[in-house]
Amino acid sequence: MPPVFRELPPLELVERVLLAYSLRGFNDVTWFTKQSCHLAAMEELLPELIPYYTPCKAEEQVTYTSAFRMLRHCIKAHGYDLRYIEKSCRGKELWYQLVTPFEADTEVRFD
Repeated sequence: MPPVFRELPPLELVERVLLAYSLRGFNDVTWFTKQSCHLAAMEELLPELIPYYTPCKAEEQVTYTSAFRMLRHCIKAHGYDLRYIEKSCRGKELWYQLVTPFEADTEVRFD
């Protein structure tokens, strides 16, 4: 269990966090940005998420940065991670995609 949580948040709650990013679940491979978060949805989930966090790590207000941090914490607690690429068109922007635990451990070697 990550040190940011007192107890592991349930999968149902984490899936609702993913819905705030317009992702349909852990198997959704859609690329998204930080700005694709619906802050109103994350603000509604905040009272449910706070009891799982340790007191020093709990967020008090939701911004794009804090909402993205909460997303990373929640998916990492369940073994998922984020893959990212940088796209440049009128400024740098990072695009993210969920990575399953199997994909994260895959190593490709060309010897």
